[in-house]
Amino acid sequence: MKFISTFIIVFFTFSLLHAQDVGIAIGMRSDSADSNASSPGLIVKGQTSTHLGVVVKSELSSYLGYRVGMLYVPRQYQIQNSGVSEINKFEYFEIPLSLVYKMNDFGGVFFGTTLARSLNRDCAGQVCQGVTESLMSLQIGASFKFAPQLGVEIFYENALSPISNQIENSRAVGVHLLVTFD
Repeated sequence: MKFISTFIIVFFTFSLLHAQDVGIAIGMRSDSADSNASSPGLIVKGQTSTHLGVVVKSELSSYLGYRVGMLYVPRQYQIQNSGVSEINKFEYFEIPLSLVYKMNDFGGVFFGTTLARSLNRDCAGQVCQGVTESLMSLQIGASFKFAPQLGVEIFYENALSPISNQIENSRAVGVHLLVTFD
């Protein structure tokens, strides 16, 4: 996993040199997840959080490109167990890497993966046991520009590994506002 993360960071740096779009991404995401089947009585409810970072897009051909970035992503869940409710926050440094199919100069769809590395966690009890330090997700979305330097991305993300021993099947729907520098 360290090799893959290092490769993507080097790829991101190289992408900055050849980028068609570099954008500051500020957005909201709504997370959801399920409790582990071995945890009866545990109820997991997703929360909405804000995230920010940088997204870089480069062309491979006139209709195909790639998208890479670096984002700070908090994932928040409300955990209810035996009548006690608490908010648990898991903070990640996330690197998306996607192929982009450009429909025109103002829009496209993307599909790829995200690699996330745990930065911090604020949780209590059994929820913090077995927290996954590296998380990989599949992501699909669409990107649109509505002004020369403003755009928006919407996405759906599905984690391939559990957040912790108690939280699994993490999913998210989100939107980014992109302020781009061509």
